[in-house]
Amino acid sequence: MSTTEALLDLVEEITTSLEQNKYTVGVFIDLKKAFDTVDHDILCKKLHFYGLRGVAQEWIQSYLENRKQFVSFNSCHSEILNVTCGVPQGSILGPKLFIMYINDICKVSQVFKYILFADDTNLLCCDRDLDKLVRMINGGLEQLQTWFSVNRLSLNISKTNYMIFGNRKITADICVRINKEKINRVNSTTFLGVVIDCKLNWKSHILSVRSKLSKCCAIMYRASSLINKHGMHILYYSLFMPYIMYCAEVWGNTYATNIHCLILLQKRVIRLICGAKRLDHTNLLFHNVHILKLPDLVKLKTAIIMFKAYRYILPMNVQKLFKIHDSRYLSRYKCKFKQIYVRTNLKSMCISVTGVKLWNSFENSLISCKNVYHFKKCYTNRLLNKYVLES
Repeated sequence: MSTTEALLDLVEEITTSLEQNKYTVGVFIDLKKAFDTVDHDILCKKLHFYGLRGVAQEWIQSYLENRKQFVSFNSCHSEILNVTCGVPQGSILGPKLFIMYINDICKVSQVFKYILFADDTNLLCCDRDLDKLVRMINGGLEQLQTWFSVNRLSLNISKTNYMIFGNRKITADICVRINKEKINRVNSTTFLGVVIDCKLNWKSHILSVRSKLSKCCAIMYRASSLINKHGMHILYYSLFMPYIMYCAEVWGNTYATNIHCLILLQKRVIRLICGAKRLDHTNLLFHNVHILKLPDLVKLKTAIIMFKAYRYILPMNVQKLFKIHDSRYLSRYKCKFKQIYVRTNLKSMCISVTGVKLWNSFENSLISCKNVYHFKKCYTNRLLNKYVLES
């Protein structure tokens, strides 16, 4: 349903495998012009199979067919040609049609755990025996290559890569192939806008975010002498906030030392907004501008996931991570989630552990909020009021 939930599913799957002392390999698939290569005839056949028939199917066909395209440059125009494949991008229907086009990819090979979001595809495979694992992956990729060929989709092998997760030293020569071509092994890659590294410590992503935030700070510093506090507040939410907010519940639950550089940048920007001095304390400043500190923003986003889990409104693959205590036998655990035992630090920083600890610390007045909006408002006010007490 969202990139956050797809990444949560990915991280939980990897850390669970590492918790069981298994080798875990992730293959990150890149498709050439995925939306532009959808075959209309194949799409219509799949829609018919899924139950979209009669007038509804004719409507979809009329939406796709008889489209034309040409190139215009200055006063020159190319020949007008029919569009025989592809779904319109920039539309609501286009991504939905593409999802239905590739929906049956999950049936191709049972050795993989599939993480799909539009045209971003990740394949996970794990086993205790590394040699067996590589054979399974190569066999599964061979089946997938056949599926791509039948469905007229092209793999961009130069941008497709794989990663072996964990801290275990691997001395064996690993060779993963697609269509007899060797694909690159990497230590980090970008998936759904987040930089994932093989150790899952999020340092690579945090460095990327820090670089972007530093540029935002420079822009806001130059603008501070030209616009008022309200304008600076708008700049913060349009330039700075999206980078620290995007999927923060996935990468933000890490060691405090890892995100310390982002915390310092956020404090610098808050002082700019409020016109404070370089060494002024920021607790009251955060409260006055109604902005959460990064660690508290991570808590808020984690708590929202937990609230959705409590109300059973998460997708099933994420919902299954959380189990509520049976209150018939232990009334003091009513509305609390079961805490799982973990062996590794990686797993202990996943939302299935940190989220449960956070939720179980809430009192009933917060848990009983009637909807997500009300819960978010109440918990945000609680975090902001804490800044006044700490100042």
